[in-house]
Amino acid sequence: MSDNAYLEAVQGLRNALGWTTSVAQAQEVATSQVLTATAIRNSMVSSKVIGNSWLKAISSCKVHTDHKPIDFIILLIAYSTSEEKQRQVENLIRKQIKLNILKEELLDDVFKKFKPILKEYLRHLIDLSNSLLKTKVDPAVESFASYMYSLMFAQLEECCPTIVAELLQLGLDSKQCVMGILLVLNNVAAKDMSLLKPQSVQMLTLLDRMDDMPLDEVRAVMNLLCGLAYSYENSVIRDDLHMIIRKELGSSNPRIKVQGILAAIHAVKYLMVATTEDDQTREIPDDVSYGSVTHLSEGDLREAAQIIELISRSTRQFPDMIAFFYDELSKVILSASFINKNFLSWLTDAVTNDLQQNFIVDTIEVDRVGEIKLAMQYCLNADSEMDEMIAVNIAGMTLESKSEVYIGILSPLFQLVQTLHFKQHEGNLSSIDALLGCPVVMPKFDIDLVEDMDTEAISNILDCLVHCINWFRELLNAFATQDDDDLKTKTLKRVLQVEELESFVQEILIKTKIPYKPPVCTFNVNKYTGEQFERKAVKIQTAKQKVTKKAAQDDTVLPETARSQATQNNVSVKSSLEISLNMPLRQLNLNLLHLIKTDMTEDKDSETELTVKTLSFLLKCVNRNIENVLISKIKRKTFLTKQETTVYDAAKAEHYAKTISEVLPQLVEHLKNLGTAIYEATKARLEKGMTNSEHLDLWKDVATIMKNMSEIAKTLENRNNLAAFFKKSIPVLKIFMSQGIPILEIQFKTENQEVLEILKILQQSTRFLQTLCCHSRLKKDTVLMSKVPHMRQLLETLIYKVKAVLAANNCSEAFWMGNLKNKDIHGEVIVSQQSIASEESAEDCDDQLPEDEDSDDTDDEMLNPDSRSLSDIV
Repeated sequence: MSDNAYLEAVQGLRNALGWTTSVAQAQEVATSQVLTATAIRNSMVSSKVIGNSWLKAISSCKVHTDHKPIDFIILLIAYSTSEEKQRQVENLIRKQIKLNILKEELLDDVFKKFKPILKEYLRHLIDLSNSLLKTKVDPAVESFASYMYSLMFAQLEECCPTIVAELLQLGLDSKQCVMGILLVLNNVAAKDMSLLKPQSVQMLTLLDRMDDMPLDEVRAVMNLLCGLAYSYENSVIRDDLHMIIRKELGSSNPRIKVQGILAAIHAVKYLMVATTEDDQTREIPDDVSYGSVTHLSEGDLREAAQIIELISRSTRQFPDMIAFFYDELSKVILSASFINKNFLSWLTDAVTNDLQQNFIVDTIEVDRVGEIKLAMQYCLNADSEMDEMIAVNIAGMTLESKSEVYIGILSPLFQLVQTLHFKQHEGNLSSIDALLGCPVVMPKFDIDLVEDMDTEAISNILDCLVHCINWFRELLNAFATQDDDDLKTKTLKRVLQVEELESFVQEILIKTKIPYKPPVCTFNVNKYTGEQFERKAVKIQTAKQKVTKKAAQDDTVLPETARSQATQNNVSVKSSLEISLNMPLRQLNLNLLHLIKTDMTEDKDSETELTVKTLSFLLKCVNRNIENVLISKIKRKTFLTKQETTVYDAAKAEHYAKTISEVLPQLVEHLKNLGTAIYEATKARLEKGMTNSEHLDLWKDVATIMKNMSEIAKTLENRNNLAAFFKKSIPVLKIFMSQGIPILEIQFKTENQEVLEILKILQQSTRFLQTLCCHSRLKKDTVLMSKVPHMRQLLETLIYKVKAVLAANNCSEAFWMGNLKNKDIHGEVIVSQQSIASEESAEDCDDQLPEDEDSDDTDDEMLNPDSRSLSDIV
C-alpha cells in the first residue's frame, strides 16, 4: 500500500470512531474503547507508516473545528509508543496550540467521551501534561497543560492521589515548574475544594520545601493549605496548620515570620466567610482595637480575630512587616466575594481607630524642629465641612526621633482602611471622606532658599515630601472611584499637588546636589526570602566629576567649554531621571481611570476640571500599572519559570481589561477632540501662511544650523560625521536654491542686511563642503568621492543663482569670483592636487567659492571696496 492509501484508511477510521452510548451500556462502551485503543497502539508499534499516517491526518487540521475528540486520544496513544513519538507528539501539540488550532474546549469533549481510555493511559497523560507544563516559550501551552490537570482532578476523581503525588514529585524534580503546579492546585481548589480534601495530609509536604521558595510561591502554598485547613470544620490538618502559624509568627527569623504572616492572613481569608447561628448585626463599641475579640461570636470569626491580634503583636517592632501585613490583608479583603458582616464591622473599626490614634492630630504640638518650621498645609476642606480641625501629622512623626510608630506605615494602613470601608459600604467612602481634604502637617520652607540650609535639614524636608506624596497617592487610589462632584474636584486638586510635590523633590535634589537616601516607604520583604533588593542613595553627579570620568574613556571629545556645557545639561537630565526612578513611591492603581471621565478644559490652570497636563500624568501612571498587570507576550513567556517576576493573574488582568474598556470610549472622545483641535489650529496656520520676513528668519535658522553642524563635523573629526554632513547637505542646498533664493531676491531691496547675513553664514558651510570635496580625493574615500561631482555642480549652481539675485537688484558689480587653493579639513594646502588643479578646468576647484574675508589663504583679493561686502557671500 502507498502512503496515500494508509492516510485514507486512517481518515476513514478517524471519522468512524464515535461510540455513541445509545446503542450499548456504559461498561460495553468502556471495554470497546480500551480494546480499540490497544489495537491502534499495536498497529503503530508494528508499522511506522501507520503511526506517521495518524499524525499526518491530525496535523492536516487547519482550524480548530477540524479537530475531533478522537484526535487527542490518538496523540496520547502515539505518545505511549516510543521516545521518538513522544517528541513528535509534543511538538505537534505545541505548534497547534500556538496557531490556535488545538483549543481547551476540545479537552472537555475528550474527558467526557473517552474517560476509560484516559484512565488506561493515565501514566502517559500525566507525563504529557508534565512535559507541556515545563514549556518556557509560550504561556498558552502551559495554560493548556494546567487545564488538562484540572480536568483530570474533576473527571478522574478516583485517580486524584496519583495525580497529586505526580504533581508534587514534579515540583521536586523541576523547580521551574513549582509555580505552575501551585497554580494548577489552587485553580482546582477554587473550583471545588472537595476534590483535594482527601489529599490534605499529602499537601503538607509542601511546607518542607518553602525554605528556597520566593514570596509568590510561599503565598500560593499558604493559600492552598489554609483553604484545605479552614474551609471545613473537621479538616485533618487544621490543628497542624494553626500550630505552624503560631510558631512561625513567634520566630525570630524574619524569613519564617514572613511565611507566618502569609499563612495567618490566608487563614483569616477562609475563616472570615463563616456564618453563625446568631448572625445578627452586633453593636461594636467606638474604642474597639485588635485585642477586642470578645465582641465576636465564638468559632471561626473569633479565631480569625485572634489571628489578626497575634499578627499585630508579633510584628509590632518591625515596620516593614507591619506594612507587609496591611498590604496583604488589603488584597485579601478586596478579592473576597463574601465577608461576615460582624467580622467586617469589627475589623473596619479596629483598623480605623489604629489610624486615628497614631497619625491624626487636631493641633500642632511642636511648631519648630531645629531650623524647620511646621504648619498645616494643603487643606481642601471648607470650614462648613469640618466639625473640628484634624490633620495628618506627617512632619511631626517624620522629624520626631522618639516616635513609637514609623510614619512609613501610614500609606499601607490607609490603603487597608479605605479597602475595609469600601467593602463595608459597598463602594461608598463617605464615612472617611474628611481625610481626602484634611490638611497635612508639613515643613514650611522657601524652595529658592533651600540651598542655604544644612544637609540634615534638607534631607528631613525631602523625607517629609516623599511621605506626603505617598499619602496623597493613596488618597487618589481610594477616592478616584467616587462619583460625588465635590470629592472629584478635591481628587483632581490632589493630583495637581502630587505633581507639584514630585517636582519639588527633583528641584531640591538638583539644586542642592546632596547625597540623599530616600526613606523606607515601599517595604521590601523579599530580602527575607532570598530575593535581595537594596535601594541606593540618590546622588547628583557634578559636571566636573562626569567630565573627568568621560574624558579618560574617549580621546575624541568636544572643546572644554562646549563639553562642560553639554555635560552639565546631560547631568541635569540624567539626574532627574534617576531621581524619578529611585523615589520609593506608592503605586497608583487603575482607579485613576475613573478621573478620565471628567470633562476636559482648555484652561491649563484649572483645578476643578481635567487639564491636558493632568490627563498626561494620569495616563503615564495608568500605563505603568497596565505594564505590570496585562503582561505583554514577550514578558509573559517567563511568568512561570523566572522566580523574580510577577505571576500573571488572569482574574486581575480580566478585571483591569474590563475597567479599561469602560473608560476607553471617553478617552477616545478626548483624543478625537484633541485631534480636531490640533487639525484646526494647523489648518488655520497653514492657510494663513508665512510672511516673507518669516521665511527669511526660517532660512537664517537653516543656515545657522548648517554652520553649527559643519563646526561639529570639524571638531569631532571622524569619517561617519564627515560623510553624514556631506551627504545630508545636498538636499538642504537643493531646497535652498529652489525655495530660499527666490525669497532672498524678493526681500533684498527691503532687508538687504538680513539677506547678506544669511549668505555669509551659509558661506561657512559651503566652504567646508568644498574642502570635503578635496579631502575625499586626498583620502581616496570612494563613498564621498561618488558624491563630489553632484556637490560641485550644486555649489557652482549656487554661485550663479546668488549672482542672479544681485543682478536682479542691480548689484552685479558687487559679485567677484576667483580661484581657491585645495586644502584638507585642517586648512593645509594639498600640494598634489594644487598642481593638478592649475591645469584643470573650472569644474574642479578653480571656480569654487571664495574664502571668508578674514582668511589669509585667498589667491586673489575678491572684494570690491565699494561693493558693501556682497561678493563675500558664498
